[in-house]
Amino acid sequence: MRHLRDGALAPADVLDPIGDDTHGGTCLFAGSTRADEVAGATLIALDYQADARLADKEIARVVAEAEDRFGVAAAALHRIGRVPVGQASVIVAASALIGAPRSTPAAI
Repeated sequence: MRHLRDGALAPADVLDPIGDDTHGGTCLFAGSTRADEVAGATLIALDYQADARLADKEIARVVAEAEDRFGVAAAALHRIGRVPVGQASVIVAASALIGAPRSTPAAI
């Protein structure tokens, strides 16, 4: 899975790859651009840049670590380029796997 996208992010982008009937509780986190005041002006967008190869590799490492450490299936996407207020910059989902203890946290 590629973890960077230049364009809108949707919950299905991270829920579909990890969702099936062998999973229990699923958690979704979406971090959105908000209209903060910055230096006396209202923020209208954030612009993200990244070395795509390195960023994708690091996000994949974090996802794999979460899966190994917490016994969940996980997926994450980060947006690059311009992200207007109200749109998601990052979305992350985690879902408990079948056979995992009932106390396995999906919220990582």
